[in-house]
Amino acid sequence: MGQRRAIPTVLALALVAFATTTVAPAAAEAAYGAIAVNPNTGAAGVSWGYAKKKAAKKRAKRECAGRCKVVVWVRNGCAAVVHARGRYFWGAARKKATALKRARRAAKKRTGAKKARRVAWVCSD
Repeated sequence: MGQRRAIPTVLALALVAFATTTVAPAAAEAAYGAIAVNPNTGAAGVSWGYAKKKAAKKRAKRECAGRCKVVVWVRNGCAAVVHARGRYFWGAARKKATALKRARRAAKKRTGAKKARRVAWVCSD
C-alpha cells in the first residue's frame, strides 16, 4: 500500500519541480534597456541587457555626455529616438524597425516633419 501512495506523491513533486523551473526563469530573464539624450547637444547614451530598470537608466545617463535625461526605457524589447524640428520623439516595439517607425510617426504627427533624424536605438535582449 505504501508504494501506491508514493507514486502519486513523487509525480506531484516532479510536476511542481518542472513548473518552477520553466516559469521562474522567464521572470528572471527580464532584460531592460534605456536611451538617454542631452537635449542641448543631441548627445545620446544607451544601455541594454540589465536585470533592473533603474540600472539600465543609470547606465544610459552615464553613457551620454552632459546633462542627459532618460527619454525611453524598454523591457525585453526595442526602442528608438529620433529628432525633428528641434524636438525628440521615441517609439518602442518588439523589433528595431517597428520602434523606429513609431518614433518617426510620432515626429511627423506632432511636427509635420516628413523626415526625422535617428538619434539612437536599443534592443534590450
